[in-house]
Formats: sequence, structure tokens, C-alpha cells
Amino acid sequence: MDTQPQELHPIRDAVTQLVIDLYEREKTENTRKKLIALEENLRNNLDKLEQAKE
Repeated sequence: MDTQPQELHPIRDAVTQLVIDLYEREKTENTRKKLIALEENLRNNLDKLEQAKE
């Protein structure tokens, strides 16, 4: 059983928590939208890394 993709889950969890923390501190809607887009971009990049390792 290949466990390599599991290595990225802590990174993904940390990215999500960081974005949640920043989102809660940020008051402007424009910056909140940018944070959500950033998280999506980072998650997509992590997915690509997982696929490349397979």
C-alpha cells in the first residue's frame, strides 16, 4: 500500500487552518475572497503533487 500521498495531509490541514485564522481576523470582503482563492490554489497544487508522486 502506497502511503506517500498521506504525507501531504498535514500540510493541507495547516493551510486550511492558516486561511481560517487569517479569514477570521480580516474584515474586508475583498481580502477574504483572496484568502479563499489562495487556499483553493494551494489545495490544487497539493493535489498535483500527490498525483505526481503516484
